[in-house]
Amino acid sequence: ARSFCSKITKFQIGGSDDWALGSAGITYSFTIELPPKGSPGFVLPASRILPVGKEMYAGVAAMLERLKNNS
Repeated sequence: ARSFCSKITKFQIGGSDDWALGSAGITYSFTIELPPKGSPGFVLPASRILPVGKEMYAGVAAMLERLKNNS
């Protein structure tokens, strides 16, 4: 099995999600990344922590609901 990233870019990134999907046979494998707003990389200014946390929570909750309903 190939990860979504490797399917669209033809590269194997080598993250734990790729291993879980390809080697361990785990059906659903995801990597959640924070938006890189503010300074370069994933360092958020203190003022962005709560809004990003709420956004991430809503996204994970929606994903879990969808997985639950499609299982």
